[in-house]
Amino acid sequence: MIKLLRQSIFLALDARQTSCYFLPVFLILVLASCRSEDPDYFPLEEGHWREYQETLVIRDESHTRRRIVRNLQAVIVEDKKLFVQESQGQDREFFSVMSEGVFRVDPEKNKSELILPLPPDKEDSWSLNSRLGVIESRTFARRDRILTKAIPITLTYSVISTDEDVVVKAGHFRHCLKVKGSGFTIVKVDRGNGLAEVKVESTDWYAPGKGLIKTERTERSESTFLKPGFYTLELLNYH
Repeated sequence: MIKLLRQSIFLALDARQTSCYFLPVFLILVLASCRSEDPDYFPLEEGHWREYQETLVIRDESHTRRRIVRNLQAVIVEDKKLFVQESQGQDREFFSVMSEGVFRVDPEKNKSELILPLPPDKEDSWSLNSRLGVIESRTFARRDRILTKAIPITLTYSVISTDEDVVVKAGHFRHCLKVKGSGFTIVKVDRGNGLAEVKVESTDWYAPGKGLIKTERTERSESTFLKPGFYTLELLNYH
C-alpha cells in the first residue's frame, strides 16, 4: 500500500513541470557559463539527456527519487515536425517550436499549450495546466485524500529575470532564465462537508543550452483540514 501511495504521489505532479524531470551528483561544482547570443532555454535536439533529483514533502514526510529525461528522434505528424522527449515512468511527450516559443503537443487531441515563450520577455504571461501533487488532507479518510484525485489547476506564469546565477548539484550556471507561476483552486474537505482554497506557487530556472535546472513549488491552504506540501527538482547531470 505504501509503495502504491508513493507511486501515485510522484505521478500526480506535472511533468512540466513541463516534461522537465530529474539526475549522479557531481562532487565538484563545475562553473558552466550559459551566455549566448540566442540562448536555447529548452533544448530538444536528439541525444540530449538530463538527470534530475526530485523531492516531495507530503505530510511532513520527504520522498526522493531520480529521473532521467532523454530527447529522442523527432517525428513528422501531419507535415509538422514534433520533438520527442521520454521520461522514466511516464509516457513520451511531444513538442513543437514556433515563433512564439516552445509548445507541448497532444497529437491525438490536436491540442497544444505554450510551455515557454522564446525569446523570453518580462512582459510575457502565459498559462499552463497542472495538477495538485503535494498538498494533502490531515486526516487519513479515503474520501478526504487529495493526491489520488488528480485535481487540475491552471498556473499563470511570467518572466522574472533573464540573468540569474543558480547553483545546483550539476554545477554553477550563470545568466539563466527565471519564471514564476501561481494559481489557486477549490477542493472539498471534511468528508465533503466543506470547501477550501489551495494556492500554488512554482518557480523554474532554465540555463541556456541545458534547459530546466531547478524547480521549487509550494501548495498551501489556510484550511485546518489540509497539510501544505513542497516540491523541488534539481539537475544532477546532463549531456
